[in-house]
Amino acid sequence: MHKEIQKRFFSLITSQEPLYASLNNPIQTYKELIHYRFKEVILSTFERFCSHLKESHLDELITAFIQSCPQTPLIWQMPNEFRHFLSREKSLKSLPFMDDLLWFEWVEVELFMNPYQTPKEEYFDWNQAYRLSESALLRELNFPVFHQENYHEGGIYPLLVYYHFETHEVHFQELTPFLKQFVDLLNDHTAQDALEKISAQFEVDEKEVQKLLQEPLESFVENYILQSKEL
Repeated sequence: MHKEIQKRFFSLITSQEPLYASLNNPIQTYKELIHYRFKEVILSTFERFCSHLKESHLDELITAFIQSCPQTPLIWQMPNEFRHFLSREKSLKSLPFMDDLLWFEWVEVELFMNPYQTPKEEYFDWNQAYRLSESALLRELNFPVFHQENYHEGGIYPLLVYYHFETHEVHFQELTPFLKQFVDLLNDHTAQDALEKISAQFEVDEKEVQKLLQEPLESFVENYILQSKEL
């Protein structure tokens, strides 16, 4: 009986059907409170994305999302489920940068909220293999959504996003496609082997490339963006 009552209650608060005597119906109050709470969290997470929508459209999307029965039990993770829900929404096809912008706004929350162990201090070594740490993400975007405006032009924009252990903030850095490809090579090669491979691929002087990469790679290890690994 208890489960049936819960099921009935959930059905009422997620349904779009008008309630009997809605002005005085406590179920209507629950529906409005739930919608308000979802909207509050979504607006705080996806502030820039929501600025592209009319409020009425956003309310419609949130209502449809609630009806889809979100599964996450944690309110701070709910925007990520909303993000995946929007990827199937046909009414947003006029915003080609939507996926990149939603990811960019969400990943700041994700990296900030994730629990981290205090990382081990390391120094960059060309003979060592490296991988991205758990506090960093590297993604190739189709639109430069990390700019505050003028991000409608498509292209290739590698972006590094990472949690900074000194400032306790999430930082981001645009990478060149060359540096992004080099970091990808580090998954299966030592830094020296990756240097030789990419220099041969682009037919550039290995020593010159090493000079160009030395500073950013030292910074990546110093800021725990890259961690050493065994091959």
